[in-house]
Amino acid sequence: MGSTDLYAGARLAVWGSLVSVALSVLYLKDHQTKKEKSDQPKQSSQNSTTFIQSIQRALSYLKHPTIGPLLFIKLLNGVSSSASFSTVLPLILANKLHFSTSQLGYFMSASSLSVATFAAVAIKPLMSYVENKPDKLAFTGIGCRLLSVISFGLVVTHVMSAHEEKISNTWLIITTCSSVAISLSSHMHATSLTTLTTGVVSREERGAIIGLEHGLFSMARIVGPPLGTSLLSSGPSLFSTDADGLWRVIFTCAIMECVLMTCLKAWSSRQIKVAAEVELTDDDNKPLIEEKDHSD
Repeated sequence: MGSTDLYAGARLAVWGSLVSVALSVLYLKDHQTKKEKSDQPKQSSQNSTTFIQSIQRALSYLKHPTIGPLLFIKLLNGVSSSASFSTVLPLILANKLHFSTSQLGYFMSASSLSVATFAAVAIKPLMSYVENKPDKLAFTGIGCRLLSVISFGLVVTHVMSAHEEKISNTWLIITTCSSVAISLSSHMHATSLTTLTTGVVSREERGAIIGLEHGLFSMARIVGPPLGTSLLSSGPSLFSTDADGLWRVIFTCAIMECVLMTCLKAWSSRQIKVAAEVELTDDDNKPLIEEKDHSD
């Protein structure tokens, strides 16, 4: 068997993430309405957006009181997801649970297929269940992922304690199901956040917001893998078991999930307060007693 460069894919992913960040920032357009464009003279030098202006526009979104917190939540969610699921999970399956190459491939394919199916048939009913409130669905996704990651840790700890050279089919199915649950809850949360961010901006700005989200998620994928592998390979002993590295990752991600839930709850409460103030202002502007038309 010839030697294989196991890190080629990792290097390719890092370079792809860097290119994604550069393109997302470079191609942010200066969005204007058609009316504004028709009022201005058609001069290409004035209509074109420079790189510096694109950076300034991106930073303005990050500082926005409504959009900024959502983008921070999206970034932290990406770090947690890439540190736990995308990086550590395949290493645990291959090195600790002794998954073969084909088993690992089927395992990852099952997760991707489940996400595609879930997005096609389950998102709409879930949105109806939460009364079309994406923040509730995002909050549910965070909670489900936290429980799923802890369940995965318990399953792996049990399998590793048996010291078997090959995982049984029963535990293979259980491990796959817990991993699928992590994928589904992550997709639920990410999709809900995208719905929130694109819902608070105008139609002309949605492309820029989506591009900025992808750029931030690419940054998360750069930060997450080193964080996950560092926690997996070194750190304090938690339970004096073979799965200590995994539990260090799980506890770190659990802290991130709690921060995410707190931030999302605070953002939702603020939006409710702002909406109530706007409604109260509108009510104050209405006359208490409508004047009757006495003209006969």
